Amino acid sequence: MNKLSIVALAACAFALASAADAIPYASRVAVTNKSVSTNANIDVTYLLNEAAESVTVKLLDSTMATVATAVGTTAAGLNSATITAPATPGTYRVQIDVACAAKETPYLIAGKYSKGTATNPFAGYTEITTQDLFSGYSPRAAMVELNQDSDNFGMIYTFSNYVPAATPAIQHCGAVLFDSQLNFWDPTESQDGFEKMIMKAPTPAGTQAWNADYLPWDKNVIQYTGQAGIAETAYHTAGLTDELAVAKGSSDFDTYPRGGCAFEANSKKYIMVANGAAWNRFELDENNAVIAGTKVTILTAGGYSKLALNYDGKVYGLDRGATADNDGVQAQIYRWSPEYLAGITETVNITDSTYEWKINCHPIRVAAASVGPMGMRFDSKGDLYCISRYDTGSGVFFIGNASEASLVKDASVDDLIFMYPYSVNTTYGNIGIDPVGNFIVTDNSKEACGIMSPAYAAGTYATKAPLSQNVTVTYPAAVTDWSLK
Repeated sequence: MNKLSIVALAACAFALASAADAIPYASRVAVTNKSVSTNANIDVTYLLNEAAESVTVKLLDSTMATVATAVGTTAAGLNSATITAPATPGTYRVQIDVACAAKETPYLIAGKYSKGTATNPFAGYTEITTQDLFSGYSPRAAMVELNQDSDNFGMIYTFSNYVPAATPAIQHCGAVLFDSQLNFWDPTESQDGFEKMIMKAPTPAGTQAWNADYLPWDKNVIQYTGQAGIAETAYHTAGLTDELAVAKGSSDFDTYPRGGCAFEANSKKYIMVANGAAWNRFELDENNAVIAGTKVTILTAGGYSKLALNYDGKVYGLDRGATADNDGVQAQIYRWSPEYLAGITETVNITDSTYEWKINCHPIRVAAASVGPMGMRFDSKGDLYCISRYDTGSGVFFIGNASEASLVKDASVDDLIFMYPYSVNTTYGNIGIDPVGNFIVTDNSKEACGIMSPAYAAGTYATKAPLSQNVTVTYPAAVTDWSLK
C-alpha cells in the first residue's frame, strides 16, 4: 500500500486492524466503609469508562483468592455495588471484573475542546462532545496512570500551555487532569478546568508544553517546556499532585526540548533530550538537575529529533525527519541500551551508534515536510504505537513489542490501528494509552482532546482497588454486659 492509499484511509476515517484490547474497564474504585465486622455489608463505588455487558465485584484475600462476589451495575459513569464481608477476619481487597462483547469498528469514547475553537473538531461522531475547556487549552501530550495500586489509576494527564490574564508576560505550562470519560478528575473542578491545573511551570511568554513522562526512580513527572532562547526553563519536575513544578533547565541545552526521558545506568542518572535537531544526553545530580560538562550529542540522520522515551529500562528515540523523500533515512524510531548511552564521551552520528531497534517510519508519512511521525507510547502490554500526522488526519500504527531484543524493519500501513479524522494540521504532540489500550489523542491547534477506542474482541478486564481502599474485617465487638435489662 503506498502513501496515497494512506490519505484515502483518512477519508474513510478508520482502518479496522487492531492489536489492543480496549474493552471497558473500571477505575476510581472506592470503598465507603473500609472497617467492618464479619458478614457485614461493604459498599463499593467505581467508574466505568463505557457501558459493560456485566460487572462482577470480588473480594480477595491476601493470596488473591476470591472469598466473596456480588453483581455490580453496568452503566457508563459512576456505579455501585454491595458485597458481604467473609466470616474470617483479615485484610481484603476489592476487584472489579468488567466483561463486554466484541466491537468491530473503532469509535470515539469521549471528546472535549476549548471555548476558543470555533468548529467542533469531532463533528461527524454521534457521541456527545462538549466545548467546556478554557480558551487557550492547547495540549501537546497525554499520559495515563497505569498502576492499579495508586489512587490515581486511570487518571489522564494532558499537558497544555496557558496564559494567566493577570500576568500575560509569564506563560505557564501544566497538566489538566481527566478521568476515563474526560470528566475533570477533581469533582469540584470549575467549568473550564483552568483553576485546578496542576504541575504549573512558570516560563517566559512563547513557551510550549512539549511532552511529559515519569522519572523512573520515583513517582515524579518530568515535563519538557521550552522555546528558543529559554534553556534555563527547558524542563521541570513535579509530584503527581503538586500545584507547581520546579525548573531544571541548563544553559548547556542547544535549543528548546521537544521531548525526552530520564534513565539510569551504572548507578548514575541521566536525561536524554530531543532538541529538534539532535539528541543531547546529560548526567543528572541528586536533584534531577543537569551536571555541567556532561553533555554529549547524538546527531540524527533525519535532522528532526522529536522525542525520547524510557520503557522498561530501554531508551527509544523518535526522529520525524525534516524532509520526507529520503526513504530509509528520514523518520526513524531507534532503541538503545542505557549502558551504551551512558558510555558515550563525544559526539556520535546516529548511523554509527549501537542501536537495538531501527524502524523506518517513512512508509507511514506523506510527502510534506511538516507532517510525519509525531509521538510514540507503550501500552500496558509492552506494545509500542506511533502516531503519524497527515494533511487529513492522524494515524496510529503498531510498531512492535518491547520484548523483541532486536528489531530492524519498515513500519507498515498495514499496521494502522485507526485514523483520527481531523481536517488539517492535526495532532502536534504525543499520545497517551489507557490501561486497556484506548488512545488519548491531543491537538494543540484544534485545542482538543479525544479518547479513541480501536476495534476489540470480547473479553474481561479486572481492576483491583487502590491499596488505600483495602478492607479490614474484624469480629463484632464482644458483649460486655450480660445482665437482663
